Amino acid sequence: MAREAYSEGRKEEPGHLFCFGFGYTTLGLANTLKKEGWNVTGTCRSEEKKEALIAKSLPAVIFDTDGEIGLESDGLAALRSATHLIASIPPVGDFDQDPALALHAQQIHEAARNGLSWIGYLSTTGVYGDWDGAWVDESTEPRPSNARAAARLRAEEAWLSIGREANVPVHVFRLGGIYGPSRSAIDVVRSGRPASQTQRVRESRRFTSRCHVADIVQVVTSAMKQPAAGGRVYNVVDGDPATRREVVTYARELLERREAVERVPENSTKAACVESDVTGEERPSGSGEFAEVSRQAGTPLVLEKGSGEAKTEALEHSRPAVDRQPEREESLSRLGAAEERRKGVDEKRVKNDRIKRELVVTLLFPSYKEGLAAIADGDLQPFDEHVGL
Repeated sequence: MAREAYSEGRKEEPGHLFCFGFGYTTLGLANTLKKEGWNVTGTCRSEEKKEALIAKSLPAVIFDTDGEIGLESDGLAALRSATHLIASIPPVGDFDQDPALALHAQQIHEAARNGLSWIGYLSTTGVYGDWDGAWVDESTEPRPSNARAAARLRAEEAWLSIGREANVPVHVFRLGGIYGPSRSAIDVVRSGRPASQTQRVRESRRFTSRCHVADIVQVVTSAMKQPAAGGRVYNVVDGDPATRREVVTYARELLERREAVERVPENSTKAACVESDVTGEERPSGSGEFAEVSRQAGTPLVLEKGSGEAKTEALEHSRPAVDRQPEREESLSRLGAAEERRKGVDEKRVKNDRIKRELVVTLLFPSYKEGLAAIADGDLQPFDEHVGL
């Protein structure tokens, strides 16, 4: 049964949303709002991308940050007519703040005088920094641990400030790791690509808070329809902070089960296979490095990228005793390397109570399990087709 893309909020007339940045999340938002009759305009950086977006009935304008030109005349006209604005471009290059504000703060003030009634900013839970695995919420003091997160926090403050000056509600959305159709652990497993250096570092995290893009869209649309006066910050994450390894392992198990079901003859034990499908299992992985599952003598063999250690008791006992001592020493050495990677990695678990309480949002995918299962089944929401950005 199809699920609603967002929770019921205060009804209002469709408006005109201007997006600084037509990326993965804002394209999902645009697709959702256009179905309700909204006009949506978004920025991109190249003529090629602009033409591709326009071909999909998504009005796009060029936003040139490299030459510090910013918006061209058509973009400025679209900004002036906007009733709602959302910014998703991170601080880049030499900008010490959000590039949209660096180049167009004056025009945003003008838009506010012309009817701009809401501003959203897509930020990151990375601004919280390291809390040694403790739970954090919107009242927790941000303490960014690197320059990128610090720049994000300054951008948040700048957007909140312009909202106060222009008397426009500003909502800051601190997003966890974003996943969804074409960008999930399901796609990682299907591609068979080895983990990147960044993913190997992420795998050392004990906790990663993440959120399905469809839930980000429903949170943002709910906020747009019931804007709190002044400024407000919302964490946008699901309720199950898990390791990347857990999530990717779970994705692999999902795909293996579905392949097994497809191989079962029509009138055999297919029902039993379906019954043992994913829901309610021990959670597996989701956002850092991934484990590779193979088979040896019918026993699962988990090979960790970057470790080379075989974590299976059956294989361990099949080796002569003389071989095991060097292996254990190597294993300890690799564990030490993993601990080294963990140093400097932010550890925190992020709460999402505020979006549920204030925006009355019920997550479509309360954990990565539901999200990955939907993706494996071909659920494309909030899109109508696979996005290739």
